[in-house]
Amino acid sequence: MKNWFIEQGTKRICVNCASDNLVALNFYKKNGAVPLNEYWLAWEDIGRDYR
Repeated sequence: MKNWFIEQGTKRICVNCASDNLVALNFYKKNGAVPLNEYWLAWEDIGRDYR
């Protein structure tokens, strides 16, 4: 999926996630997303290697 965003020329990606969905929150954070608020996380540059 990351490659698709890069091919589209998209850098910043935001995702919505329920604050009680710990599985999803941990997945997004493990893959470099940073919290914007209680419900939103983002990657400022999806092409960057966050690991």
